[in-house]
Amino acid sequence: ELRSQHRESAGFQRRLYRRWGVPLGLLKMLLTISREYGGSVNQELRETSTSNAPHLIEVLTRLHARACQIVDEILVLLTAGFADGAMARWRTLHELAVIALFIGEYGEDLAEQYVLHQHVESKRAMRDYIACQARLGYDPLEASEIEATERSYTEVIARFGSPFRAQYGWAAQQLRSTQPSFSDIERAVGIDHFRAHYRMASHNVHANPK
Repeated sequence: ELRSQHRESAGFQRRLYRRWGVPLGLLKMLLTISREYGGSVNQELRETSTSNAPHLIEVLTRLHARACQIVDEILVLLTAGFADGAMARWRTLHELAVIALFIGEYGEDLAEQYVLHQHVESKRAMRDYIACQARLGYDPLEASEIEATERSYTEVIARFGSPFRAQYGWAAQQLRSTQPSFSDIERAVGIDHFRAHYRMASHNVHANPK
């Protein structure tokens, strides 16, 4: 049975690649170009930078690397025939592009806020862990760890204000909003029209559950 499934899967992938091999190959080459270009830019920036924008360089470099990884995942899913899964990962790629464009536009100060917002996320994750720790059978957090997380959270809220508590609070100042959303960031960088792709894909999945 296992050999039969392997043969069936291999046959499906051969047929898929005969039909879609050219665009899949082009996407793979685009990924290769992006990785090589990103690597060379990263090396040049780190060798020549005067360190006046360390957070910006670090954030954009990491977002670019993460985006390349997601495109690799998309290629694997498409090659295996999982188009809906690939679309879900492509939506994540879109989200990374929006964030990168927004941070790139506003520069070092915003990049620092984006980095420091991890303390808000850590507080949220800690709260969720504590809430379900007993039911999951996990060990409780150390008191020192809880104290350190709370202290870091208090410091960033004191520095950036209460809107920083929100999920996208790192963008609150630039958007002049106390409750910034991802849609606000999309509109700010001018690529909110791409959202239609993902809404339509989601509708098709629910309309055709097979």
